[in-house]
Amino acid sequence: MPGVHLRPACAQDLPGIADLAARAMLEDELFAYLCPGRYEHYSHFRYAFLRRLKTRLVTPRYVMIVAVENEGSGESICGYALWNRSGSGADAVQWHNDTWSHGDLPRALGCRRQFPD
Repeated sequence: MPGVHLRPACAQDLPGIADLAARAMLEDELFAYLCPGRYEHYSHFRYAFLRRLKTRLVTPRYVMIVAVENEGSGESICGYALWNRSGSGADAVQWHNDTWSHGDLPRALGCRRQFPD
């Protein structure tokens, strides 16, 4: 069935998310300043996004969601969201303990903590 759905990201999604993020930021003014050689060294530019995504996927308090479009027998990542809950109050601690990306959900989805490039 065609359409877009949201789900928690897993390690296998990271290369697709890195592709999406690198393409989205290629013309961004801040990245033009920070990464003037991003066109000549695009693989390094993309890898910087992949490296940050790998770290954040396994860092407590971060949540990563992907928007996935069904394509025939497969799926394609068409968007993502990443956020973390800061603070040290009781609500923040409870939120941290209940975060989607930690605990049983990744195992239930079959997401392994392996990182493809």
